Amino acid sequence: MFGYSSTSCSSRSLVSRPVGVRKAAIIASVLLGSLLTSTGPAGAREHKTRPPPGSFYALDPARLVLELGGGYTGLESSGAARYRYDNVGVGFTVAGSLVIYDLVSASLGVSTAWPLGQESFSQATVETGTLIPEQPESSRSSLKVVTGTYMLGVRSPMLSIASRQRVGLGLFAEGGYAAIHGKNSIFNCSGCRSVSLPLNNGPVLRAGIELAQLFRRTRKMDYAPGVAFSYLHFFGQAGLAREVRLSLTLSLG
Repeated sequence: MFGYSSTSCSSRSLVSRPVGVRKAAIIASVLLGSLLTSTGPAGAREHKTRPPPGSFYALDPARLVLELGGGYTGLESSGAARYRYDNVGVGFTVAGSLVIYDLVSASLGVSTAWPLGQESFSQATVETGTLIPEQPESSRSSLKVVTGTYMLGVRSPMLSIASRQRVGLGLFAEGGYAAIHGKNSIFNCSGCRSVSLPLNNGPVLRAGIELAQLFRRTRKMDYAPGVAFSYLHFFGQAGLAREVRLSLTLSLG
């Protein structure tokens, strides 16, 4: 009987804890569960994809940004006057950038512009590859300016401006070097006359703004389609003076 009473008393002493201790244990378990949920993969993804407007998206360790754009290209005025070409032309650009933690970037790009001018020449050409021989016809040349750029830059984290649509806004600035080559020739003509224009290379600075719908998810990666508007300024004796570019972008990360 004594053993039974002792066991019964011991059992009651374990169960009948003070009310304050039980409440503290419940609150601690709730807080711990909430913390684990918010810092786990699901909570992190929700914060990453839908931050409230006015706050920044989580930094992405690395992403690749592909760019396809075009716009206005301006030749350096003295060079354009020397070769009797307009200092304005339509340009087309293909570029790619590696962005690290949405803060720094390295990019490579190739641009092509076609300024109009008075120094074009004519030459008789014959279309080949047809069953019936074609008669010679006169074709005129055009100036093509090809620019290759490599740049390093800084970026701002993407700022949320529409949480439901996952739209972010970011700024960027890059600086580097541009290799510029001009050629006056007849388009798609083999063996025709061509004249190279000695356009100078030089440093270049680019600044712009990017608007993107961020973190649309596939099974293997996130992707973000967007649009970017930028201005490029060439320094020194570079053959180009400026470029205004509107681009479609695609971020893969």
